[in-house]
Amino acid sequence: RNAIAGMLGNMQRESNINPGLWESLDYGNTSGGFGLTQWTPATKYLNWANERGYPCGNDYSDKTAYMNGQLQRILWEVENNEQWIATSAFNFSFSSFTKSTQSPEYLAEAFLKNYERAGVEALEERKQAARHYYDSLTYGSTKAIKRAVEWAISIANDDSHGYDQNSRWGPDYDCSSLVIQAWENAGVPVKSGGATYTGNMYDVFKSNG
Repeated sequence: RNAIAGMLGNMQRESNINPGLWESLDYGNTSGGFGLTQWTPATKYLNWANERGYPCGNDYSDKTAYMNGQLQRILWEVENNEQWIATSAFNFSFSSFTKSTQSPEYLAEAFLKNYERAGVEALEERKQAARHYYDSLTYGSTKAIKRAVEWAISIANDDSHGYDQNSRWGPDYDCSSLVIQAWENAGVPVKSGGATYTGNMYDVFKSNG
């Protein structure tokens, strides 16, 4: 959990945890960054994904496989110690990182230094996001998380639902209403507790643990 929170804190900064994000919104620019961790150049991930049959780039034909491909890439990097370059301050392997019980803030910095090597570090932002995800991952049982994620994926895979900021509570959704409704359906009373958009959802979600 600690390592996952550290990684998510970095992904929040790099891509807003959007697997389809191209660096600087320059879609199709394979020399720039791409994906959850902004692999640079993008071909570092795209070539790997294409070789293994994962949809990637602008191919959104299977949204679940699109995300899973990037997660599998990270697991592959752990197994093969790819992308990760140990520094003197964080002198351990990628595999050791995944098992660490150090704080999420410490691991967010380790991931930044050894994996991301970002031009703009924004270290405090990454640490704060890591702490947020660490706290969020403690909510109740994993069953609620599983239900929320499964419902959101089912909506994403159903073409009868689209993106719309006017009819955003069904059948269409926007980013915040999809997340809010997913957790409400999973039994976490965030919508009934007053969460309606990004401007107020943080406080409501936090009050729910």
